[in-house]
Amino acid sequence: MEVDDVADDQRVGVVLFCVHRLTRRAGSTDRMVEIPSKDLRRKDGYWAMGKLANGTAWAVTAFSTTSFMLGLYNAGLVDPRGLAVVLPVAFFFGGMMQILVAILEIFAGNPFGATVFGSYGPFWVILGAINVWFARSIPSTAMGSAMAVFLAMWAVISFYFFVASLPLNRVLSAILALITIALVLLSLGAGLPSVFLTRIGGWVTLIFATLGWYYAFAHLLQFTFERDVLPLGVVLRKPDQPAHGARSAR
Repeated sequence: MEVDDVADDQRVGVVLFCVHRLTRRAGSTDRMVEIPSKDLRRKDGYWAMGKLANGTAWAVTAFSTTSFMLGLYNAGLVDPRGLAVVLPVAFFFGGMMQILVAILEIFAGNPFGATVFGSYGPFWVILGAINVWFARSIPSTAMGSAMAVFLAMWAVISFYFFVASLPLNRVLSAILALITIALVLLSLGAGLPSVFLTRIGGWVTLIFATLGWYYAFAHLLQFTFERDVLPLGVVLRKPDQPAHGARSAR
C-alpha cells in the first residue's frame, strides 16, 4: 500500500467515525448516511474506533486537583512564593485534559458535560496565561479589578451550571454551588481588595475540590466494580440509565 493511500484511508476513517457518531444518535428517518456496523474497524489495522469511554472521572479529577492546589495558596496554608507550581498543572492537567474530555463529550452526545468541561478547561488555561504572559501588560492599580471581572464571569457560568445540574445528582449540584460561592468570594477579594474574602474563598475551594475527588472516585468505582459503591444522591434517573448518571446525568 502506498503512503498516500494510507493517509487517504486514515482521513476516511476519521470522517466515517464522525458521521457514525452523529447518525447513530439522530434517531430520525431523514438520515443522510446510514452505517450498519456498530463499531468502525479496518481489517488491516490502520484505524479502529469503538465505543468512547466515559471521561467524567478524568476531567473532574483534573479540575479538583488543580483547584485544591490553588486553594491551598488562597487559603494561606502554604508559602505564597511557591504559587508558580500551580501554573503548569493549570495548563496541562486542569486545562488541556478538561478540554479534551469536552471534545469527547461532544462526540458522545452529552451537551452538559461538553459545556461544563469545555468551560472550566479554558478557565485554567486562561488563568495560567494571564499570570505568565498578560499580567505584565495590566497596570498594578487595575489588576485587582481585572481579576474580579474575570472571576465574576465564571461565577455566572457556574451558577447556571448549578441550576442545570439540579435534576441530576446532589453531589454534583453541591460541587457547582460551592464553585459559584468560591468564585464570588475570590472575585470580591480581588476587587475590593480583601485578604479575608480571598482566604474564605480558598477554604471553600478546598471543600469543593475534596467533594470533586469524591465524585470522580465514585465514577471510577462504579466502572471497576460494575455497581454503585459511593452514593451520589441521584435525583432523576431514566429507566435505562445507570445509577451514577452515565452520559446524561453527570
